[in-house]
Amino acid sequence: MLDLSEFNGEFRPVDFHAGNRELSTGAGVHLGFASELAPRLLLDASFQSRVNMDELASIRGVHGTAADLDIPSRMRLALGMQAGSQTLFTVAVSQVFYSGVGAFPSRALPARFNALLGDSSSPDFQWKDLTVYSIGMRWQHESELEFSLDFHSRSQPTPSAASLSAALSDELGQHSLLMGIGKRIGDRARFDVSASYAPPEFAFGGNVLGVVSDRFDQAVEVAARFNLRF
Repeated sequence: MLDLSEFNGEFRPVDFHAGNRELSTGAGVHLGFASELAPRLLLDASFQSRVNMDELASIRGVHGTAADLDIPSRMRLALGMQAGSQTLFTVAVSQVFYSGVGAFPSRALPARFNALLGDSSSPDFQWKDLTVYSIGMRWQHESELEFSLDFHSRSQPTPSAASLSAALSDELGQHSLLMGIGKRIGDRARFDVSASYAPPEFAFGGNVLGVVSDRFDQAVEVAARFNLRF
């Protein structure tokens, strides 16, 4: 399965001093495995590689830091219980490897946080890896149109340095809600549209769906994905 991610947004001069339109693209690999452990009990495991996004030349963070906003790799393990022919309930755990991508000190981060950065005594600004727990439901219409609803635990990482983590603790979202609709196209393709809601995301900007955005205080994300099996 090939998974392509793209960001195409118009940056706001008031926030990032950029009035042009810029395109950032990246490619990654998504591997998945599914098996029926018992009647009505399903196992689903997947791995998403790191997506190396093109650097956004017109955006700069605190102290002129380049906007190299790569999407971290992640692993997911889920159990599903079939409740009838059209409904599936799921529980899942995911590990997101934020420590493998650079931490971007956005200007939208709280002033008390950014004040700790930028000199020789500043702590190293990196994210910790994050474990996310979720419960969800899938319902499939007779036309193979699928609707989904998921509730996730904390969706944002914390800084690895204790002082930075304390300065940011009140700003991090503790949960997120994800809704989606998808449809299979033929035997090897699938198209999905997902939307998520989470408290304002000052830290990473779009980490629920992996959407890289110029708006670091957004609460709603929308993403479209086309998967093609080889």
